Amino acid sequence: MQHLLVAADRCGLDTLRLMCEVGMCRSIDADTVATTLALAEQRRCMQLKNACLGFIASWGMLGAVVQTSGFCHLVESCPLVLLEILDKLASLGI
Repeated sequence: MQHLLVAADRCGLDTLRLMCEVGMCRSIDADTVATTLALAEQRRCMQLKNACLGFIASWGMLGAVVQTSGFCHLVESCPLVLLEILDKLASLGI
């Protein structure tokens, strides 16, 4: 679905892009959330980005996410998103 989202974004197919975004929000897990967050940041998908940040900030998820290879990709490609993760955690008192 990530590739379809990128193609829809490039072609200006906003409805398809939104459908992909919604579908990806429903399938977030610890193994894919970091790469999904990087994609959301790069493609300006705010709904998907917020869903990823919420997932990472949910109880006990950060440790599992940090151990994935996708987290290394996130750190390298979108380092400022780490501040948003910390902000989200702080706002929840975690």
